[in-house]
Amino acid sequence: MAGLIQGADEAVYGTTAGGGSAGKGTVFRLDPDGASYTILHHFTDSTTDGAYPLSGLIQGAKGALYGTTQNGGVRSYGTVYKLNPDGTDYRLLHNFTGSGGDGAHPRAGLAQDTGGTLWGTTAGGGSADRSTVFSLKADGTGCAILHSFTSIGNEGSVPAAGLIQGRDGAFYGTTKQGGDMNFGTVFRLTPNRAPVLNCPAATAFPCSPPGGFLITLPVQASDPDGLDLTVSWSVDGSTQAVVAGDPLATATVTFTNVFSPGTHMITFTVSDGYTNVSCQTTLTIAADTEPPTFTCPANQTVEFANETGAQLTFASPTATDDCSTQVSVNCIPPSGTLFPIGTTTVTCAAADGAGNQVQCRFTVTALGARSVVRDMAKDLARLWAMAKHPQDWQRLAEAREHLLKALSPGSWVDKTHVAGPHGERVFQHLKGAAQPLEELRKHRRGEINDVAVQALLARLVKVARLLAAVEIADAASAGGSPKSIAQARQELAQGDAEVTQRKFASAIEHYCHAWKQAMHLRVRTQHGAHAADSCETPGS
Repeated sequence: MAGLIQGADEAVYGTTAGGGSAGKGTVFRLDPDGASYTILHHFTDSTTDGAYPLSGLIQGAKGALYGTTQNGGVRSYGTVYKLNPDGTDYRLLHNFTGSGGDGAHPRAGLAQDTGGTLWGTTAGGGSADRSTVFSLKADGTGCAILHSFTSIGNEGSVPAAGLIQGRDGAFYGTTKQGGDMNFGTVFRLTPNRAPVLNCPAATAFPCSPPGGFLITLPVQASDPDGLDLTVSWSVDGSTQAVVAGDPLATATVTFTNVFSPGTHMITFTVSDGYTNVSCQTTLTIAADTEPPTFTCPANQTVEFANETGAQLTFASPTATDDCSTQVSVNCIPPSGTLFPIGTTTVTCAAADGAGNQVQCRFTVTALGARSVVRDMAKDLARLWAMAKHPQDWQRLAEAREHLLKALSPGSWVDKTHVAGPHGERVFQHLKGAAQPLEELRKHRRGEINDVAVQALLARLVKVARLLAAVEIADAASAGGSPKSIAQARQELAQGDAEVTQRKFASAIEHYCHAWKQAMHLRVRTQHGAHAADSCETPGS
């Protein structure tokens, strides 16, 4: 049924619609003198092979043989196949499905245009199931239905013969049916329409960080004929090709480069193999002169842990930069530092990749003894407001009154020192505050949180110990008697032992004695200096 072709090797090639090992047709080779006859392929009519080739072969520009089968393939609607002249590398390039607008049952051979694309027809399928004209690349990719016949009006249908390409580039063919008298038609199909390319708008960036950054430019490109498009771009003369998909609706060109400050010209070119279309856009890069955006933590307040102050771990300042993905942050003093009692300014600096720097500051306040006493008085007032029993009110009020008296003017030199003539009264009032709190723990009602009361007692002894420890350190620095200093430290240790036994008032008394011994070493030579004889609570 099909004709023969003579290959580049002078041999004759053709197909049979039947015969072969499976009776489904063959591809054969014959020497011009008939001396050597070879079957190159036996069709088997399976999901991986075609059946019943009704058309002849063509030899492609690169030497391979191409043809169609009316049946076979995944859905038995026919195939497009390829093999080498020696029968090797046989494979199906396309399985027709007859659905979704795809063609079905090709009866005619193929044609190849100057760009290497294969063109052909099917006797069925298409949007109206009246046959199609299709194209695909020589590797089997990019199959596109270029036209679906409808038989509407005077249009033809059911092409049974192959196509030819005219000198004008158009393809010509015939149909078996359709036309004015339904005796068929001759048709012409223009093979190529120029691609459509829309360049992205001009883009500006505030900076170019060291090492460059990823810039994504969406290039909207489409082909009216459904052909694959190749998009290429050049930046200031540097060209690189980017292969897009098939059929191409949107090509997203992504490139990474280090751009110096200034305006760069970018040219995009899209090609469908026949026509090239170009457009240009600009990419403007500004020099990075802006420092990072930098925010320090809020001012921090923490109670002293001991006479050396308090260790504090603070959150790292937040730093962001429009150019650099990483911004270095350094704080002095750093997080985790032991902050002395008082207020310390923390200075933090942030630097981006271009060397732009910015600073911010916040304070860390380690509360001393006097501030902690003041805060405890406020906490007692809140507990008093929660109490519901007269005895609880009385004990809380008594503890608060002692703390307020401990804060009386003239009793304090600074945050960690009490005045010599009146300092012992501070200890007495601290002990006086501890005693009703201890009673409160023994006879606590449900609405008073034992954890809160326990925390107040711990803070009371912490304040008393701080005052004693600081005074001992001052006496040692002043050259006080080592023996007396050792005695003061022994009193300090006895107070620590009482704390472990939860004897808070007794611990404060020991701290008072330690403070008094150390204070005597410093003020012994001062005129009129004296110390009270007792650390007992006033009125006890």
